[in-house]
Order: sequence, then structure tokens, then C-alpha cells
Amino acid sequence: MILNHLRMLTISALSLVLIFPFVSSGYEKSDLISLELEDLMNVEIETASKKIQKISDTPAAAFVLTTEDIKRSGATNIMDLLRLVPGVHVARIDANKWAITCRGFNGRFSNKLLVMIDGRTVYSPIFSGVLWDMQDIMVEDIEKIEVVRGPGSTLWGANAVNGVINIITKNSAKSQGTRIDAGMGNEEKAYTYAKYGGKIGENTTYRLSGKYSDKDKGWSSSGMNVDDGWNTSRCGARIDMDRGDTKALFMAEASDTDVSESNLYSSIAVVPSATQSLNSVSKASPLPQNAKSFLYGQYALAKIEKNLDNTSSISFQGYFDNAVRNSSIARMNQQTTDLYAQYRLPTVKRNDIITGGGARFMNDSFKSDTPYYGLNPEEYSYNLFNFFIQDEIEAVEDFFFITAGTKLERNDFSGFEFQPSARAIVKPTDNSSVWCSISRAVRTPSRGEETAFVKMQPPILGMPTITLLSSSEVMSEKLDAYEFGIRQGIGKSQSIDIAFFYNDYTDLRTLEVNENYRLQIANKMKGNARGFEIFYEINIMPGWMMSAGYTYFIMDLKKMGGDPFDIEYSTENTDPRNKVELRSAFDISDTIRLDLWMRYVDEVKIYDIPAYCSVDASLGWQITPNIEFSFSARDIFDDSHPEYPPEILQTLPTELERSLFAKISWEI
Repeated sequence: MILNHLRMLTISALSLVLIFPFVSSGYEKSDLISLELEDLMNVEIETASKKIQKISDTPAAAFVLTTEDIKRSGATNIMDLLRLVPGVHVARIDANKWAITCRGFNGRFSNKLLVMIDGRTVYSPIFSGVLWDMQDIMVEDIEKIEVVRGPGSTLWGANAVNGVINIITKNSAKSQGTRIDAGMGNEEKAYTYAKYGGKIGENTTYRLSGKYSDKDKGWSSSGMNVDDGWNTSRCGARIDMDRGDTKALFMAEASDTDVSESNLYSSIAVVPSATQSLNSVSKASPLPQNAKSFLYGQYALAKIEKNLDNTSSISFQGYFDNAVRNSSIARMNQQTTDLYAQYRLPTVKRNDIITGGGARFMNDSFKSDTPYYGLNPEEYSYNLFNFFIQDEIEAVEDFFFITAGTKLERNDFSGFEFQPSARAIVKPTDNSSVWCSISRAVRTPSRGEETAFVKMQPPILGMPTITLLSSSEVMSEKLDAYEFGIRQGIGKSQSIDIAFFYNDYTDLRTLEVNENYRLQIANKMKGNARGFEIFYEINIMPGWMMSAGYTYFIMDLKKMGGDPFDIEYSTENTDPRNKVELRSAFDISDTIRLDLWMRYVDEVKIYDIPAYCSVDASLGWQITPNIEFSFSARDIFDDSHPEYPPEILQTLPTELERSLFAKISWEI
């Protein structure tokens, strides 16, 4: 099976090389893809250091998905966009559920990846993770997606353990006028987007936008009836003010989502068996029961930033977020109020110091209509306070830089957390750099780990129901991370980015069982993860860019004591060992573009998910200056394939099917 996938990958790559030179014979020069090396290495990023800098100057494993990348992808949701980011593992469970992480510990409730939208965290403190079906934001409003692989806790706080994803939306000044999009396909059955941007006076702009999408249900390889379709309605507003040294932003959004799923069990499987395959989950009995969830969300965010001089600035940000999730068996409501301030001191003797702090106030309620799980108490309030400081020192002018800092946090679950880091970067030439880092990060306990109870049916029939009880003695999971990277420009049109990492974990979460079949959450596992990530990019000629990415990952965990669930094996084998990505972005003419993506994803051993190769294509045609037509095809050479099973909640998994989608965009 793997050899077939590799063969297909090789044939497709050779086809690109052989065919495109002939297609390009009628090529007219386009500005969409630049030939200059500076455009390959000097993309700007803010997430890595809380200040705008070039990726080539960043002592971290960083990647930016740009506006042009997003436009050319043909994707209609951020989950599919993240598939394009090297080093990020995106796996779909069913039509409305995903498992997304980087550098290990994947799952629907993967808990070591911090995700933000315009600086607003969407990482849930109830269970530590991201509910991706509530994040179906408007792709057309996204400016870029910044991804930092590796710890980001010094700047962003606890839970930024294995990486940080920051989704940044467009300034309303960049989206003036009217735009209407309409699309349809076999999986994305209906898709509409509309926005209007205007001005208020000379210094203020605004944007109003809305979206509706209706996604088809998935397909089960076992032939069982499945209903996991979903639809989303979303509307938002953004106002930007720019008065030179003072900038302000206000944005608000509301969403309404209906999600369907097919439940396999009335109970819950907390930890999968080491031999449980995806096929065995699909063939479970009794027959699945269809259920619906209704998701509502609203948030408002305000930010003001003032430049005090050429090097110093001060900013304030605050947001309120309300998320509601109602299903047939439980109702969840989570409210978050976050306040934050940051000060960048004037540069003194080659020291660039940034400091800041904030407070977060959270309230939630979780009411269950089933005896199998719940939170006790049902309603809870908890707070988080933090302070950070970071100093970038120019040790040798324009050559050697050292960055050191730390974050101090106080939360209601584990108390005070200390998260320091030290980074260094050497720049031998303008187009090359070598960097290394040592960081400490923590994943704090969630509300569920402290106050939840779960009852599940054990794998051996006839045994009594096992009860899982949370514990107030759960500690934070800890990481000591070591990274080393090289960025190198090759000639005038190529660049390569290599990052090596070694992660040393302690106090990882485990389940301890007693003689009464009661399980307790504890911290009795340790281990390491290691690997490397390579990203290569080349502009072959004006209008034709190709890139390749490769990720190698391996994990070894050790349980400190016996464990009937073989938890170290089931945790260390949740991610593929090898991932390969290839992309070709080609401008056939000034008005027609063609993009191809190929991904090879290795097997996921614990769930018996075979390796697969996915080939996607996107064609764009600028019919007139105001009208554009695009067509995209996913998994061209594969009818369907599984990517990931459910986690904890035993819903029926479905396979990712071949899909076709056409869209027309009209700008006025």
C-alpha cells in the first residue's frame, strides 16, 4: 500500500516537471509569484516574538500562510488551510470533527497546541483543546495564518506547548467595496460569502461580512447509516482607525452552527485499546443513534496601540467571548473576559525589551442529561493572571542576537507556573541564519481533569462499569524543549528551512485504576519526542513556484507503574512518523492560475489507519477585473480514505471523500 502511494507521488511530481514547461509556452508575465529571493525568506511574522520581524530573523520554527496562499488554495475553512502548513498534522474524524496538532499528541481533544484568532484564544479551558466545528470563520477575511512549531509559552502562556497557531484577519482598509461569493459542490453543498467595506471620515474604515455554508454528511466504510453533516451561519463587523502613531481596532462576530453526529455508545470509551482499529470502531454495536448539537457564539474584541517613538510602543487589548453548545445529552456554556497590556521599551544599548501582562476571567456551566459523564460542580468560575518579559540583545551588530525571557502565570488549578526560554540566532549573511533555543512550557490541568466524572463500559463483557473520577491533585504536564535550525538562501531564487527538535516531557497525564474499578487521573508518565522538519522553496521561473516539505517524528514514552490500558503505546503512536508535502503554484497567464498540492501521510499505528497520498488541485480564472471563477478538486486519485477515529466520545467516524467545488466571486 505504501509503495503504491509513493509510486503515485513520484509519477505526479514528474508529471509537473514534464508538462508545465510546455504549458508555459504562452506565458505572460504575472505579479502573483515573485522571482526574488527576498520574497521567499523575508515574509514577516509577529507571533514568534510579539513584534513584527522577518522569518529569516526569527529564532524559531515558523511558517506563514499568506493571503495569496489562502486565495490559491480553494479552501473554504481554516482546517483545510492548515493542511498546507508543513509540520502540522491535520486529520479529519468525520464531516465536522478534526484532530489537529504539531509534534505529537494528536486527537480530537489534543491539548498542547494553542490556537488564536486575532490574539483571542479559542483554546477551551474546560477540556484543554479546540472545538474546531465552532471555528468555521470566514476564509475570505483572513490576512494570514502564522504558525510557530515548538513552545511559545514565554510569550503566550501555558498550553502553548508544542506550537502556536495565530489566525490574523484583514484590516478593513484592505477590504473596501462590495464582494459576493457563491459556490457549490458535492461535499460543500452550498457556500455564500458577502462583505461590504467603507470609510468613516479620513482615518477610519469598516467592514461588514457574512457567510453561510452547508456541508454534506460523510461516508462510512462499514456501510452503516451516518448523519454528520453540518451548516454554519456567521456575520461580523470590523472597524479600524489609523492616525499615524495611534491605531485602534474593534471587531465583533456572531455565529450559529448546527452539527449532526452518529453516536455509537451510550457510554464513553476514555482510552482506546492499543489494538482497537478504526474499522472495529465503525463496526461497533449497537447501531448508531443520530444526534444534533446546536452551537452559538459571540465575541467582541477591542485593541489600541500607540507608538511612543521610533522603537517604543504601548498597546491594550480586551475581549469578551461567549460560547454555547447544546446537544441532546448535554448543555455547555463558556464565557471568557480577557484583558491584556504590552509595553515595548525604548531600545537602549542594543537591548530590545518587551513586557506585558494580563488577566483572564472565565465562567462556565456544563449540565448533562446522561448518568455517564458530567462535571461537579456544574457551574464554575476560575481566573488566570500573567506577566512576561523578554529581551532581545544584539550581542554582535547585525550578526549575533540573543533573546531571553520568561512568563509567570497564576491559575486556579495548578497555582504558579514559571516558563522561561533562551534563544540565539547567528546571521552570517543577509540570506542565511542559524538558530537554537531552550524552552520550558507547561500544559495546565483543565476544568474537566479537576471536576469531571465519567462512566465507561470495560472491553471485557460482564465486568462492572468503570468510573473515572477527576482529581484536584493533578499537576501540570511539563516540557523541556531543545531546538536547532538553519535557514539558507540558495542562489537568487531558492531557500531551505530546516528545524531539529528534542522534547523532554515529564508529569504526563495517566489513568490509575484501583481494585474497585475506579480510575483516577494522575501524572505518572514521561518520555521524549524528536524529529526534524524541512521546507524547500524555489521560483523556477517568473510565475512558477514549487515547494516541498518533509516531517520526521518519533516518540518514546514510559509509564511509571503498571497500566491496564497500555496508555504509553496509545499516546506515542497517535501521529504519523513521516509526512511529505509538495506544491506547485503556476500562473498560466495573467488571468489563469493553477495550483497542485500532494501530501503523503504515513500510517497511524495505534488506530490501524493506513498511509495515504492525497492530491488536490485548484484552478482560478480572473474573467474580468471584477469577476473571478475558481474550481478545486480534493483527493483526485482516491475515492475515500480514513484519517482519524473519535476520541473519548464514541461517535461514528467517516472517511474523507473525493470532492469537487466551484465558486464565483464578484467584486464591485
